[in-house]
Amino acid sequence: MERKILLSIMMAFLVSCSQGGFVEPIASTISKPETTYIPVMPTKTRVGQYDVFDGVSSISNLVLKVDGDKAETSLTGIVTIQPVDGDQIALKVPINVVGTISPDDFTSYMFVQNQAELDSLQVKAGAKLTCMYTDCSESFIDIYVVYKGRAYHHQVESTDKMIVKPNPSAKDEDSQVEEDSDDQGGKQSSTPDKPKVKKKTKPTPTPTPEEEEKLDEEGSEFEHDDDGGGELGAYVGEPERDIEVLFQVAPSTPTPTPKEDKKEEEKKDEKKDDKKSNSQQPAPVNPKKDEPKKEEPKKPEPKKEEPKKPVTPVVPKPPIKPDVPSKNPDNVSVGRKILNTISQAIGDNGTGRLENAVSLLKFQKDNDNSGYNIMYPKRETYYGTTDMLNMMAHIGQYSQKKVNGYIISVGDVSKKNGGKLGGHSSHRRGLDADISYYFDNNSFQKGFTNVMASSSAKRSWMSDTQWDLFKSLVETSNVDRIFTDSNMKREFCQIAARNKEVGSSKDGVPFETLRALVPWKGHANHFHLRLKCSKGQPRCRQMAPPARATGC
Repeated sequence: MERKILLSIMMAFLVSCSQGGFVEPIASTISKPETTYIPVMPTKTRVGQYDVFDGVSSISNLVLKVDGDKAETSLTGIVTIQPVDGDQIALKVPINVVGTISPDDFTSYMFVQNQAELDSLQVKAGAKLTCMYTDCSESFIDIYVVYKGRAYHHQVESTDKMIVKPNPSAKDEDSQVEEDSDDQGGKQSSTPDKPKVKKKTKPTPTPTPEEEEKLDEEGSEFEHDDDGGGELGAYVGEPERDIEVLFQVAPSTPTPTPKEDKKEEEKKDEKKDDKKSNSQQPAPVNPKKDEPKKEEPKKPEPKKEEPKKPVTPVVPKPPIKPDVPSKNPDNVSVGRKILNTISQAIGDNGTGRLENAVSLLKFQKDNDNSGYNIMYPKRETYYGTTDMLNMMAHIGQYSQKKVNGYIISVGDVSKKNGGKLGGHSSHRRGLDADISYYFDNNSFQKGFTNVMASSSAKRSWMSDTQWDLFKSLVETSNVDRIFTDSNMKREFCQIAARNKEVGSSKDGVPFETLRALVPWKGHANHFHLRLKCSKGQPRCRQMAPPARATGC
């Protein structure tokens, strides 16, 4: 009997460790990826030793193949770049790259198979596939082309609806195979806000009647605000790591300031006096080798570098009841052993999810002077990313110090595992929060008060103080948008004009604050704060930037 039990345990272990340790089988698919986002104007970002350009490339005939049995990936097609060095002729670069999906972080670095062909064009190329789920049924791919010392980046995504040939062994007779047209111009062929199509075997989770009843117990007047508007942008990815791996380029080191140069020289002189052997080393080599070693002991550095570690957490498609723990703990998350303290906003604002969430309620209880109050703790919608917690702490401290100990009210943020929340279109990733406005009348300070509902409420609304708070939030560079009422946005425009804060130039904190303030129905009794994805959240999809205008 004992031998039978032991044998069954071993068989279960072997099944769980199939495909080289993958949590669940990888789907074998052939798909035609589409461009995620093209910026309105070309952008340039310094990454490592390269200037990386976005918005000057397009794709055609792109085909992604995933071999689930071997965990191998391949990408073929054409990437056309428009060189930024003055060349008028667009360069068509044939892409033929292959790679293997890592069971550690579910990414696949794909290297070229047609190097001789690329050498004739004097270009280098490579790509990285990042799985959104552990079965890799959905993914995004960052493609890089290096030409004349510059790097050109183009990002595409592969979703269920782009599959043109499913796994031949799939038993789902109802699955449909559709041919999608090539993305010749690099534009999105689908509506940005349309939710991604999920597999029938793993449907998008919907709240049970009991969950709906719990969500509607309190706060129903502000939960159905349909605040998910806006065009989707690109996934964050890991460009610095990608360039380093694909092209074997050493990571860039920060250039020291003149003051740091003097300190370095003084330290070198002291070392030369103490150890004459150091003087035999070439002077130009020492600064590059010594700088990283001197920065390592500093405590802030590991925190900044931690999100850039190779392994990033991925969770499988959530079950029907996301708040109920999985029976198999190993199937809850991937990479948690390494990044178990890093919160992750995954996907876009309309279909995303949250992992390793932090509790804003716990912070409130642990800190008497947090400066904010969770309105409906029974709803358990007070979870967010670490960035959201830091931002709420910022708002709380600002209110305590600048508004005479004011305590703001906080409504919905996200559920612990993210996902669909009541009637909200967003609030799925821990990057959205509903927050009360400032009032100088005590009777309006508890909960959410509609500024436009009465003349007394409007008179009590501290519009100038509100404007100052918004500027302080935008100044952190972490704010994506702030949804507010259209009449209140008009008031902020008048304040900025009265204070002569916005001139003809399109820059500065006041300009960026007005740019971030988006009028949206249903936000007269609270403002909706949405944060940007951070660099430590590679699978988080940004919103496209708002129009470069004040909107006044």
